[in-house]
Amino acid sequence: MEHPERFHRGWQYWPAIRRIATPVGWSVVALAVLGLAIGWMFSWIEAVAVGLTALICALLGLLFLIGRNRFEVSLALAGNRVVVGDRAAGQIVVRNKGSRSAMPVNVELPVGKGVAMFAVPRLRGGDTHEEIYTIPTGRRAVIDVGPVRTVRSDPIGMFRREVAWGDQQHLYVHPRTIPLDKVTAGFLRDLDGRPVPDLSDSDVAFHALREYTVGDDRRSVHWRATAHSGTLMVRQYEETRRWHLAVALSTARAEYLSDEEFELAVGVAGSLGVHAIVDGRELTVLTHDQGLHTMSPTRLLDQLSGVETSTGKATVVTLAQDVATEAPDASIVVLIVGGGVEITHLTEAQSRLPIGAMRIAVWVKPGEPPTRRRIGDLVVLTIGTLAELPRALRSTATAGV
Repeated sequence: MEHPERFHRGWQYWPAIRRIATPVGWSVVALAVLGLAIGWMFSWIEAVAVGLTALICALLGLLFLIGRNRFEVSLALAGNRVVVGDRAAGQIVVRNKGSRSAMPVNVELPVGKGVAMFAVPRLRGGDTHEEIYTIPTGRRAVIDVGPVRTVRSDPIGMFRREVAWGDQQHLYVHPRTIPLDKVTAGFLRDLDGRPVPDLSDSDVAFHALREYTVGDDRRSVHWRATAHSGTLMVRQYEETRRWHLAVALSTARAEYLSDEEFELAVGVAGSLGVHAIVDGRELTVLTHDQGLHTMSPTRLLDQLSGVETSTGKATVVTLAQDVATEAPDASIVVLIVGGGVEITHLTEAQSRLPIGAMRIAVWVKPGEPPTRRRIGDLVVLTIGTLAELPRALRSTATAGV
């Protein structure tokens, strides 16, 4: 009964063996097994020699993995958030906690889909080694960084043993945004208290007098008109609203002619959203795939860092319908679309938006001059750069839309 138990104990080491062997290592082991088997079966001395050589190489390679270094490895980012194009840097510190010298090791740092490699020299007891690294931020993204791995391997690369240190960190590469100027910001604030067609029995915008009906608040009775007409009259008001901005960013790949267009669209969404949050206004931000959290500018930009285009049947028309469902009380709706959208699509989309809301479409077309046009109740602003956004919105304000 002891033999099956020993076999079972030996089999427990198999996962560890699989982790340390590389494809090169498996090839060497296979060569050793085949060489020895063929040499023994056919009395082929050359095959036995090849098999023994491969076996000796494998055993020598395993010797490089014997022993354990007492390292302490830390990973630090200078900041977890940068704007696209800005410098993102960090530091790796390796310290030998032991009293004896530690053999040289390689350090690997996964960054997104790539891996950065550093060589750590021999360290005496208590010594440290520092490596400064930079992360490319040429494109908006959420980049996974780490965990750091120390790697010991043989010179041929047959076997490797790695140890992970710490947790994975996230670097948020925010889209570039632009602040809205005072004229544009003031235009948005002016919508506070703007009357809408709905009537109410209690508000600040007086509309007209009407006859009293059962259930009306007696505080609304207009006694002077009642005495003059002989009929009980009450005041009626127009409802007013504080502006609620709904930003709808199209993420349909077919609606953009280039990646540059989409990056510009994300920047527009971020600029409008950040302004609304800083100004303390109600905000809803939607894409084809999800609604984004708008608790703080940082949280919004974190999510916009990971927004990507998607394939599917979703269009600006379905996005407009989502706005009507998710933000029916919006006072301003801004649709952000690319050059792949036709005028007919915008015409249909504007008919799906919430009734009574100001409707604006920002049509991003890099390289084209800014323009402004109207399609029914929809104001269409064409911009070629992010810097043109405040001026385009200002033109809407001065036009009295």
